Parts: sequence; structure tokens; C-alpha cells
Amino acid sequence: MFRIIDFKSLLRYMAVVTTIFSIGAYELVQSYWLNDLSIVKVLSIAPWVSFLLTVAITTSITARPLWRVFKKIKPSLYPDLNGTWEGEITTEDEHEIPVRVIIKQSLLETQINIHTQTSKSLT
Repeated sequence: MFRIIDFKSLLRYMAVVTTIFSIGAYELVQSYWLNDLSIVKVLSIAPWVSFLLTVAITTSITARPLWRVFKKIKPSLYPDLNGTWEGEITTEDEHEIPVRVIIKQSLLETQINIHTQTSKSLT
């Protein structure tokens, strides 16, 4: 599948965000519930924060809202092409073939289903 964003950068950002959210969760718990909570507890909070963030960026329900946020931060990001598209394929001998394309896109991949009268393709 075609990669939408640089996976290496995504992992780096996820590590930073996980650290920030884990420390924030630790501070929240320590401030409002348990005053004697040790910093070692961050090690037990971090995996859950990482899990929730990973599920959020890889689930199709949250992918499109995150896409809009990332698009505002970085306008040069690959466009959101989700949906059904109709058009024509023009061959070398100027023969036009009507085509229907269904694009399913997430933050990590793009799936393209092409349907014509004579063929079907899944990319």
C-alpha cells in the first residue's frame, strides 16, 4: 500500500506525545487523587497511553478527524481522497472506458478499487 505519511516520523511523534501524555496523566493523578504516587508509576501509565494513541491513529473512525488536524498543521500533507470517484480511462488509441473508483484512505495506507465494465482491480 502507498504510505500517506512518513512512518519513521510518525513513530517519533508518537514517542514524544506518549511521553507528554504519560507525564500529564501522572501529574493529574498525583494532584487530584494520590499525593504519594511515585514517578515509577509513570512506567505503568505509559504503555496504556501508547496503546490508546496507537489505536486512535490506526482506527478508521478517528483517521479522518485526525487527517483534518494534521492537514491544518502541515498543509502539504497528501490530500484526503476518501470516497467514490467516477471518470474515464483514455487508452492510446483514444478509446474511452468509463470507470468507477472507490478510495479508502487512512493515515497509514490507501486502498484503491477500480471497476470498469470489463475489469476490476484492487490496489
